[in-house]
Amino acid sequence: MKKIIFIIFFLSGCLGLLLIKPSFAQMFLEQGKVSLVITPGENITGELVVHNTTDQEIQLNAYWEDFIYKAPFDGTKEFIPAGTSDYSLASWVHFSPQDFTISPYGKKKISYIFNVPQNISGGYYGVLFLEKEATPLKGKRGVNVVTRVGGLFFLESVNQKKEAVLENITISSQSLQADFINTGDVILIPQGIFYVLSEDGRVVDRGEIETIYIPPGQKASYQMVFNNDFSIGKYTLVATIDLQQDNVLVKEIDFEKKDVSINILTIRD
Repeated sequence: MKKIIFIIFFLSGCLGLLLIKPSFAQMFLEQGKVSLVITPGENITGELVVHNTTDQEIQLNAYWEDFIYKAPFDGTKEFIPAGTSDYSLASWVHFSPQDFTISPYGKKKISYIFNVPQNISGGYYGVLFLEKEATPLKGKRGVNVVTRVGGLFFLESVNQKKEAVLENITISSQSLQADFINTGDVILIPQGIFYVLSEDGRVVDRGEIETIYIPPGQKASYQMVFNNDFSIGKYTLVATIDLQQDNVLVKEIDFEKKDVSINILTIRD
């Protein structure tokens, strides 16, 4: 029985190329992610550029799939057949060529067009894969390697809603824990920072908030990890969470440390 191993890369610029092990660096896609704001009824055209980084001609096949972010929403994706996601845009997209070769150290442009329907709202997502034909894995009899690169597409309507709430907030000596709920209609990839003020206004702690990748209507565990220990007293934590495109979620949380316990006093938006 033959085994097939998939090697998948999502690349963006030269940095992506540098991150690939030399033994697998057979192709390089310039556009690892395409983000577009769309309006009903418009036609959008563009192109991806893929490079052959080897001294051998390679044969590629282009095809479309949907993807979804999976719980615990740490960025892990699941690739599923085109047209099966609730946020699929597979029926809008056309691309060419679909089967082609690239000469040694050459490159190829893949053109795409999206025919956006009139009745759209929220976000639509998919991936254009470029897959190299299977090749035997050296030293492993019966094992073939299939290498593919993918360009992720994020198409979001001009009237999109980037909204979220934090619920079930608790604080321990190590961190703040909460439920992050995406109440909008597009995928959220929030970038956040926090700082903690003492009662006399001094900054006693600060940090970045972990990044999550959360689809509409989903809930994820959200954590702000403290770097310092707090002495007995009252504090205010201020969290600023950028939802992108001028949408910001802000929380101010007053809390008090008594001996080993920490109690939340008030929460403000």
